[in-house]
Amino acid sequence: MSRASTPTLLSLDRWARLLGLNPAHFSGASGTIYWPDVGSCDDIWVQYPWQHPHLYISREELAIAISDAEQEIKEELGFSPAPMWETEEVHYYDAPMDHGVKYVPGAPSGNTSVQAEWGYIISAGVRSVTAIELASAVVLSDPDGDGWSELATVTAATTVTDKRQVKLYFAGEGAAPEWEIRPLKDVVITAGVATITLDSYLLLDPDLWDAVPTATSYGTPSSIDIEAVGNYVTTVDVYQEATDVSEASAEFLWEKNAYSIIGTACPSCQGAGCEVCALTTQDGCLSVRDAKAGIVTPFPGTYNSTSGSWVSAPFSEYRQPDQVKISYHAGYYDPKWLRGDSLDPLSDWFAQAIVWLATARIERGICACDNIQQYITELQRDMTKSTREAFFIRYESMDMFHCPWGTRVGEVRAWNRISTLTSKKQFDGGGF
Repeated sequence: MSRASTPTLLSLDRWARLLGLNPAHFSGASGTIYWPDVGSCDDIWVQYPWQHPHLYISREELAIAISDAEQEIKEELGFSPAPMWETEEVHYYDAPMDHGVKYVPGAPSGNTSVQAEWGYIISAGVRSVTAIELASAVVLSDPDGDGWSELATVTAATTVTDKRQVKLYFAGEGAAPEWEIRPLKDVVITAGVATITLDSYLLLDPDLWDAVPTATSYGTPSSIDIEAVGNYVTTVDVYQEATDVSEASAEFLWEKNAYSIIGTACPSCQGAGCEVCALTTQDGCLSVRDAKAGIVTPFPGTYNSTSGSWVSAPFSEYRQPDQVKISYHAGYYDPKWLRGDSLDPLSDWFAQAIVWLATARIERGICACDNIQQYITELQRDMTKSTREAFFIRYESMDMFHCPWGTRVGEVRAWNRISTLTSKKQFDGGGF
């Protein structure tokens, strides 16, 4: 799997697939018989910019461009185009109405609502990963008998029943998001056994992407032999990824009152562990009042592991908290994911907008075959500069003047799609 140190909602391999790039070459691999890099289409990608002396973008740089595009779309919409876990988001009780805690009529005594930074809240809680099977064996196979082992299969015993919670990661990486292996073809759970299938090229050994250029390879990217079985990982880690509601989704904080610290010795203010000036904290949970608008009510409380629920408790301090940190899971789910027809919660509708915006912003060359390069060049064309080959299209030329992201075709095209949600307010819940 093509990966980078910057996590993204849109996987790098899906970006390449939507653009039509050769998936093996994008992963930095090729073969003699299968996926050869011959002719004018030897578009072998590298992991880092220092591995290629020419002006081609690397996968690490691409991930940053995709992440930036996702964040700009998220800020414009007020919600994430795919679910994300927002952790320890800080809100101040004495901040102005638009930026802090809101007092809501009818709220329980002593509690006020919070306008979260992002809407479409799915649930309170934090990201939780539980190992299903570590170092699970990978089996490569050739279902169509053409001599190329294009399929990889992983099996693991599990009590998980929702296939969408089953995730694969490169072994030994602790289920860090940037090490997730995706996209998966399918996950089938039968009689307590999860069978995961995926394209074999997603399991090329990531250590091979760190290759240092040599005197013989410098000038041409060193290609990984995709036909050599030894170039694939033999095990992966299988995890369940879900939202943990047992962990505190709200943390209340109080500053010390002035009268409580006057005259008190504070010998370690410049060091760690200063008890005199430290904030007083108390755990709690969130009640979602308006999921779409992102309004939640934080309550102080304790988690009862027997009943599996939070029990309300009074504030530990006899006054209103100064601030609260909230953690929650929020964003838009693709209707196909909700129906169980897809393992990727990011819809094609949003994925395409991310591709357009990210690709338009890439300043360095993109290694691609000629037919794909024409499409990339068009997305990067500055619409304010007319040429003999390109003239303004009426709807594009109008949108160009309203687009806050720039005047390149990909930027305007992405804005044209996203702005229909912000201006017409037609987006609601599970569909358009």
